[in-house]
Amino acid sequence: MPRPCDKNMTAAKKAAEVVFAAQQRAQFDRAGKQISTISIREVARQYGVSDMSIRRHLRTLRAGHSLRASPPAALGRPRALTVAEDAALAAFVIWLAEAGFPALPIQVEETANYLRNLCEL
Repeated sequence: MPRPCDKNMTAAKKAAEVVFAAQQRAQFDRAGKQISTISIREVARQYGVSDMSIRRHLRTLRAGHSLRASPPAALGRPRALTVAEDAALAAFVIWLAEAGFPALPIQVEETANYLRNLCEL
């Protein structure tokens, strides 16, 4: 049987896991052929998906990969500042603005570089 419900698992992925588990447990006869394995088409009918989608997911499982969705990877460049450094930079810019000195881009850049270098010390 498939593992407990995972919100990212589609019906085809669940069906592929069922077939894969059944094939792993299958008995072999003397000629080396599998006996009493579950039919991919039968599982496709039970789960209401196409047999080709199950076969595609089976290829992934046989290659040693997981069908479980991994956490979303961070897209783009890594953040230059931590959340605390970002908050400090924002507070500095607001402080300058309230004092009547709008922050110049070079001041913001220099302050950000200063905050990043503090962590390295």
